[in-house]
Amino acid sequence: MLPKEYRLRAADFASPMRTVLKNEFFSIKLRKNTLKHNRFAVIVGTRVDRRAVTRNRLRRIFYDELSRWRAGGYDGMVIVASAAKQATRKDLHDRMRAAREALLLTSS
Repeated sequence: MLPKEYRLRAADFASPMRTVLKNEFFSIKLRKNTLKHNRFAVIVGTRVDRRAVTRNRLRRIFYDELSRWRAGGYDGMVIVASAAKQATRKDLHDRMRAAREALLLTSS
């Protein structure tokens, strides 16, 4: 789980973000912030799975990978698609790593 200062609050969702990456498992929306660190939110709706256990498992997988995104200055939302519940943990981690490299958010 991400520490609280690295998580996006509900009040921060008001300003618009643009979708920068989308695949069958998730989409990522980003915007610049004025902080030196990233803040993220992972959204797993009940349309993905009605059981909280599955939604929380997916949320933990995504937060685990997001904790490795070190380059600062972004607010982001990861919106999880229903296809993610059939994917393996390795598939999701690999897709998130590829997204990190594509977005150039790796630490140098």
